Amino acid sequence: MAEEFEDLCCIGMDWLSIGSPSNDYGVEAHRWLLGNYTDHIITGIEDMTLAPLGDRPIKSLTLGPLRVKGVDSAQVNAMAWLQE
Repeated sequence: MAEEFEDLCCIGMDWLSIGSPSNDYGVEAHRWLLGNYTDHIITGIEDMTLAPLGDRPIKSLTLGPLRVKGVDSAQVNAMAWLQE
């Protein structure tokens, strides 16, 4: 994604983690998203659900990721402004 979608800055997932006990790609996926191999940082939001928003479209989204050098994941606070 970092190489193919140059304008992508965030991806949200409604599951617990990019990693899975069935494979060993979780740590590498975090490293790619967080720009360890390129200058392109993509904030990955795991365990995110939009269900409480219902059918209301998101007008704008702001993210507050906690970035810690040498760590492949951390918390992200997400705030959405909804269309009326």
